[in-house]
Amino acid sequence: MQVCLLNETACFSIGENFVNRRVVAVTNVECLLIPRYWLMQRNIGNIWNRVKQYLNSHIPSANEVHQEFLKGRKWCHHKKETIDALLAKKQSVNHASMWDVPLFIRMNEKIDL
Repeated sequence: MQVCLLNETACFSIGENFVNRRVVAVTNVECLLIPRYWLMQRNIGNIWNRVKQYLNSHIPSANEVHQEFLKGRKWCHHKKETIDALLAKKQSVNHASMWDVPLFIRMNEKIDL
């Protein structure tokens, strides 16, 4: 289940809540590993703490992911039941009559009334 999508030049693992998380790449990725103490020494404008707060607010917790999973599962089940119920009620009786055919077609076909 995809929880978060990181784009090019994104950063992670700078102190955000990353417990029981995995990072999986679908394409080739080049990572630049920088020690956290080095980043914090050069933390001009407190930028890395702001990035950490941003990541904590945008990467959902395990409980939120689980709740979304359950909600999606319930939706799929409800959708399937609704479609099955609608298809079961569908009647294949054709109530069309000759009067449903437009007049100009009836005249061209010379249908007797």
